[in-house]
Amino acid sequence: MNKYYLSLLIICIVLLKSPTGFAQVKPAVKPIQTVQEISISEILAQSKQSYQLDILRQNISVQEALSNQAVLPPNPNLNLSVEALPSLKGEGGEVNLLWSQPWAISGRLKKKETWIKKKMSLSQMTFDLKQRRLQRQLKQLFYRGLTWQRYLDETQKLIDLSGKFVSILHAQYIEGKVLLSEYNRARLLLENLRLQKQKSQLEWKQAKSQVSVLLNHSEPRFQRFKGELEIPLNQLLSLDSVKEPSIHPELSQAEEQFSERKSYLAFQEALAWPDLQWQLGARYTPIENNLGAISGFQWPLPLLNQNQGKVKAAGIQVKQKQLQKKWITLNFKNRWQQVKLRLDQARLNLKIYQTQILPLAESSLKINRAAYQSGKLSYLEVLDAQRSVRTSRQKYILEWGNYYQVLTELNYFYESGFQHKMLSQTLSF
Repeated sequence: MNKYYLSLLIICIVLLKSPTGFAQVKPAVKPIQTVQEISISEILAQSKQSYQLDILRQNISVQEALSNQAVLPPNPNLNLSVEALPSLKGEGGEVNLLWSQPWAISGRLKKKETWIKKKMSLSQMTFDLKQRRLQRQLKQLFYRGLTWQRYLDETQKLIDLSGKFVSILHAQYIEGKVLLSEYNRARLLLENLRLQKQKSQLEWKQAKSQVSVLLNHSEPRFQRFKGELEIPLNQLLSLDSVKEPSIHPELSQAEEQFSERKSYLAFQEALAWPDLQWQLGARYTPIENNLGAISGFQWPLPLLNQNQGKVKAAGIQVKQKQLQKKWITLNFKNRWQQVKLRLDQARLNLKIYQTQILPLAESSLKINRAAYQSGKLSYLEVLDAQRSVRTSRQKYILEWGNYYQVLTELNYFYESGFQHKMLSQTLSF
């Protein structure tokens, strides 16, 4: 029997140490689902569930709960007191039952309700403005990532071309047809391009990572950004169609902040007058076996404390918000003017590249190819012209990225987002 239990104990120990025994098996980690490409519309749709917006929603819910309680009228008071009053016979006493109801004679409750509603309206405006800024940030990150993605593609083409260039120079250097300095210069250019590619990859990955964080993901769940940068010149946004905005959430929020402080000042001024207490009750004296009624009013005189400190502080805050409103309006118009100028410059740069720089580079490439076929130029000069075209394309892509960044910023200044012929689905809010 002892041998049986000993054998059973040994088997249990072996099973416990075995990875397939009684030991707890950890559940398999679910692989993160990723998509090949993600568009700006998909990013904006997912942004509605951002943690930043959820926090603001919860704050609004908390304020609503507190506001509902704050606007309730004050509770009545019910007091029961028993007093022992000595008499000549050694007997006495008195029982009082008193009910009192505060009454705000200065309209304090109404003013408090107005102030609370202003606070709630301001919280909703803050949420809407935060959502708008989040969308702007995501759009800018999207176009930044898309720009560096296209830039990487062009850089890789340029690296392949430069690698072919270096291989030919190396063969010619072995044959003694070119100098070592020329060969080393080509190699240096190739290494610089590879370093440039690494920096571009870092910018691209950073854009992906920042988008993912704003969408509540610890790491990117997409491989590439989906979209196109280039459109015809005649479809670029014209400054003639851009008018100065007169309504914007930033301006509305500044106005509402000023209004909220004014309502708060009115509420604090109302607190300078104490509540009037209306009292009703009964009094019973056992020694006389007498039951009587008590009725009256009680009003503390505001001789020493008239809420002067809070009224003065609230008045200063009103002036502060008024100055802040003027500054926000002035700064808003100045920012709009600056972005408009940047848009003008971005459109001009794209036109120069499309009408001058790129056509000249491609024309030089065609001339060099024709000269190479007729034996007037070497293949290296053709490759050098191809490299010039690719380098111009790289800079051209960066100019498109700058154009979309400015366009996104400009779109932020409009209440509903202006409609652009090719970009209405991409840029409009």
